[in-house]
Amino acid sequence: MLSIQPAKRSKEAFRKASLGTTALRATTWSVTAAFVLVLVIPAVFKAIKLLYWRTDVGFFASMQTFTGDFIVASGLAGLMSVFCWLWGAGRWGRWIYWVASGTFVALVLGLSVLEHQVWIRTSTLIDWSILSYTLRHYDELAGVVASESNWQGQALLIGAASLAFVPLAVDAFATLAIRRATPPTKGKIGFFFSVFAFFTATSFVFSAPAELQALCKPVAISLMAEALTSDETAIRAQDPAVEIPPDQSVRMVRQALDGAEIKRGNRKVYAKNILFVLLESTRFDASSVYFPELRTTPRQEELAATAAVVQRAYVDIPHTSKALISLFCGFAPRFSFEINESQIGGIPRPCLAHVLARLGFRTGFFQSATGTFENRGQLVENAGYETFMAQESYPHDRFEKTNYLATEDKVMVQPVLEWIDKDPSRPFFVTILTGSTHHKYDTPNNFTKLNLARNFTGRAPIPASSRGYFAQYLNAVRYTDEMLGGIVDGLKARGLLEQTLVVVVGDHGQGFEEHGPKFHNDVIYEEGIRVPLIFSNTRLFPEKRWITGLRRQVDIAPTILSLLNIEYPDSLFEGRDIFTTPGHDRVYTTCWYDRRCMSEIEDNLKVIYHFEQKSMEVFDISVDPLEQVNLIRDGADRIRYKRIAEQAKQRIEAHLAEMQDRFMIVKGERPWLLIREPKPQYPLPVRAEDAFELIGFDAPTLEAQPGKMWEANLYFKCLKPSEPGWRLFYRLQTVDQRSVQTDYFPANARFDLSECSPGTIVVDQLRVWIPEDFPPGPTSLFWGSVYLKHRGPKHYTNPRLKWRKLIPRKRGILIRSRGVLLARIEVQEIYRPDLANLLKQSILTNTPQISQPQGVRFGDDLVLEDFEIEPTRVDQTGSVRVSTLWRVTGEIRGPWRFFTHLYEKKTGKYVGESSSTPIQGLHPIANWRAGTWIKDSFVVELSRRIPSGNIDLWFGIYHDDARMSITDPGKAVADPTNRVLLGTVYVVR
Repeated sequence: MLSIQPAKRSKEAFRKASLGTTALRATTWSVTAAFVLVLVIPAVFKAIKLLYWRTDVGFFASMQTFTGDFIVASGLAGLMSVFCWLWGAGRWGRWIYWVASGTFVALVLGLSVLEHQVWIRTSTLIDWSILSYTLRHYDELAGVVASESNWQGQALLIGAASLAFVPLAVDAFATLAIRRATPPTKGKIGFFFSVFAFFTATSFVFSAPAELQALCKPVAISLMAEALTSDETAIRAQDPAVEIPPDQSVRMVRQALDGAEIKRGNRKVYAKNILFVLLESTRFDASSVYFPELRTTPRQEELAATAAVVQRAYVDIPHTSKALISLFCGFAPRFSFEINESQIGGIPRPCLAHVLARLGFRTGFFQSATGTFENRGQLVENAGYETFMAQESYPHDRFEKTNYLATEDKVMVQPVLEWIDKDPSRPFFVTILTGSTHHKYDTPNNFTKLNLARNFTGRAPIPASSRGYFAQYLNAVRYTDEMLGGIVDGLKARGLLEQTLVVVVGDHGQGFEEHGPKFHNDVIYEEGIRVPLIFSNTRLFPEKRWITGLRRQVDIAPTILSLLNIEYPDSLFEGRDIFTTPGHDRVYTTCWYDRRCMSEIEDNLKVIYHFEQKSMEVFDISVDPLEQVNLIRDGADRIRYKRIAEQAKQRIEAHLAEMQDRFMIVKGERPWLLIREPKPQYPLPVRAEDAFELIGFDAPTLEAQPGKMWEANLYFKCLKPSEPGWRLFYRLQTVDQRSVQTDYFPANARFDLSECSPGTIVVDQLRVWIPEDFPPGPTSLFWGSVYLKHRGPKHYTNPRLKWRKLIPRKRGILIRSRGVLLARIEVQEIYRPDLANLLKQSILTNTPQISQPQGVRFGDDLVLEDFEIEPTRVDQTGSVRVSTLWRVTGEIRGPWRFFTHLYEKKTGKYVGESSSTPIQGLHPIANWRAGTWIKDSFVVELSRRIPSGNIDLWFGIYHDDARMSITDPGKAVADPTNRVLLGTVYVVR
């Protein structure tokens, strides 16, 4: 028995040794497989890009782009050696090894696949600036991402990331299967150390070519490294210059306008109104004004018959929000990725709408896209427009969405014409931004599509992968042209077309892979940066007139003022009047993405500088309009063109720096921070939980005028920093309980509550806009702190997640609806003549003529003497106007409003309602005085939900859940719920 035991032990030891050897092989090969995956998959993706990359560096230099991958391989091998050492350090070491190496490899593979998917769909190489921008604005860009995403790409992304854990799972299974066996790790450590040494030595042999720096960087590693090292706040802190603060920007606009002499000239023939049509993503060669055989824009061709047509109009940046600055304001926007112009005070110079408003113009901006995208509403407000209407403002029951941003463009036709009709006594400046030509170029189902792409044959070498989209795009251009025709027909029917200057221009072009990139943000070729531009008016241009020379979008604003016979200082705009000045000597355009591409056009010679993306390009547009022959690479005189390109490169860099400096100021002191606690004119000790304490405010007056700012200095003391996302808000509440709330950052957006340190005292320069339609009388101003999900520019639909509780430190301080009553501002009488006339016509002191006396008494002091409904037969989507006449016998307290209920007469079923404040909100019931008569009319909008047939209209007066009682129905029909029957209308389909 004793002699058998050693044999058994020997057999057991042999079995364990065999298992150990098997485990060692499994783990070695599995980890090696993970390592190879990280090297091979990104390398394959890079090889694919090189096959399509337009460069002249040659095959050997192209292979040098793998230098960065060699360096990463050496670093990765060293990292794997550390992981292997951890594997042999015990159970916890193995778990760290499995999790750390698996996560790292998954990140590398996932980011590599993601980057390649983006490149396949857009031909854009992403970096951390693009990725971080997308993540920060994902709520806005989700539709863009979803439109280009498909299940194959998502599966590939998930599969690549999951693939990283397969070798690790094999390793874990092999190790855990032999729990007591611990295979040696020296072999693996030695293997990866050898790989580390090899690739480190190899990386010194090659040098990366300058023309392909963008491809040289290993994408996944670069993204992770930039994400870890990117600190924009620290970078801005070291910069001696900063963005112009919002308050200074507003002052600069006001001072420029106050110091400018703006007046009408002496010419007899000029336009009085402006219709400014911005065509989304519309390139010049998609318009049949320039290429009649296309048949895409017949209505624009009609306009061009009596117009000035610009042959070569270029954008500054091929991105809508940036292009709007050039178009609206007559100067180039910031040459930067961030859209600073859409932040409060983001435009430090006056724009066209500011100038026209000084001369009494009404200004309105309409777009079919959502108003929240890129904070468009704030940008439009910064540009001086009084009215802004977007997708959220229109009815949607009769119109379709054509892409992830916009409803079909015809949704704007009726609102635009109604806005024009509101005040015919004043000239108008109305701007329309279309949306149907945005990717994915869908048109409504009832729109007849034509095969327009066949007429484009030979114009540009569009790859097969984009021809389907291009055919849709041309039909979307034709649909948008129909919408424009509807508005032009409306102006013609009103007799306004001859008095109106119609300006039609593209905000930027659109690429369909003619030169690789798709869409527009980084399409620096003619299809991306050259747009149609038409100035049409039958009195100014009896026939078509072509404008030659290099022209820019910044030239439009001064040209419009010239055609309107308005004189202005030349310093007001960067652009030039195209009718009195020659074209520009040079035109510069930059891609939206930072330092990706930029072009210089001088006469017909175009130089494209791709920074570190790829080699420069030079084209002669006169003989090569499609930009197919790069003269540096394929021209007979390559040396000369290389010298020209290098000289242009220096001018481009200098121009880029100059454009950025225009929006910067040298850093100074921080005047919004105080050393000692002030003694405000209006003390208001209120504590906002444990975050800060309100001290009070100073204000020159507690009176305000509609359409102007009320300003005050507000003081509060910081108690501790707030988490990111907290803002301040103010809410205006009128005597008729209308309210307007605005969220903002303290000190004109120069201070964040997260920067609070205990004891810091902040001066908040509070600037409150009093809307023009606010009624005269006391308006309550409430103030508080609110937490929002998003930071940065305000969002129209941003949910208020929570408010800070305010605790008064003194009796008599009113807290209501999470805000402290800061002040009661006395709003003065209306200063606008048109609104004053409306009030004058509506408030009577003498007894008017009454056709059908009703004598309905509400309460003790209001008598409804007469009312009328017109029309009594109305379309299902039409509207009914109700006119009322009131006799006031005493004072009425409280924020009362009118309501109208709609009931189907046959069944008695409720089908709709509306509410209003008298005289368009200008004269609420609380302001009515005894002895006066009030004439008021309001509109009741119908909808498709209302059935055809007879509909009863019931009327009453309410506040919150209470109704003013009817004490005497007079000759009218009243019901027990304090409503009076106005009458019946017949609704037809």
